[in-house]
Amino acid sequence: MKKFLPFLLFAFGISLLVSCSTSKKSPKRESASRVKKKRIPRVKSGKTKEADLKKNLSKSGNRNEELYAFIDKWKGVPHKMGGTSTRGVDCSGLVIQIYKEVYGQDFINRRARDLYTETEAIAKKDLKEGDLVFFKIGSKKINHIGLYLSNGDFVHASSSKGVMVSNLEQAYFKKYFFCGGRKRT
Repeated sequence: MKKFLPFLLFAFGISLLVSCSTSKKSPKRESASRVKKKRIPRVKSGKTKEADLKKNLSKSGNRNEELYAFIDKWKGVPHKMGGTSTRGVDCSGLVIQIYKEVYGQDFINRRARDLYTETEAIAKKDLKEGDLVFFKIGSKKINHIGLYLSNGDFVHASSSKGVMVSNLEQAYFKKYFFCGGRKRT
């Protein structure tokens, strides 16, 4: 048995390397499928139906692949007040980076409440992909911002979990939602 121990350890190490290297090749597929799964409408039983999926995709049209690639790249980036990079970002810094990299547009201001002044207010029911969503969390002033995706989903930088996708119908965000905004061109 002692003769085979080095061989077994070597074989085990090779299998770990192979399994790690194959998992590194597919994160884009896995993360993109997670985003797609999140966007699938749920029926009352909690199961999805193929007809509902097709209906949902036809309503939303072609999604902006560049936007979703950006989200995949930034998902999980930690919150850092004043940050604007993948080392750390705050909510307004994330929105500014999305607009810069995906839409090729800049904002004049930096803070969430100041970005609001650069938008036209729109109702929640009229939100479209790329619109901004503003929140007043425990304050009378706007102090949180996200970018609307579709079906109530929006991407934002949470102070506790970093960059993530949430839904406007979650109790927390429903409570603090202020309004939507569309960037003036």
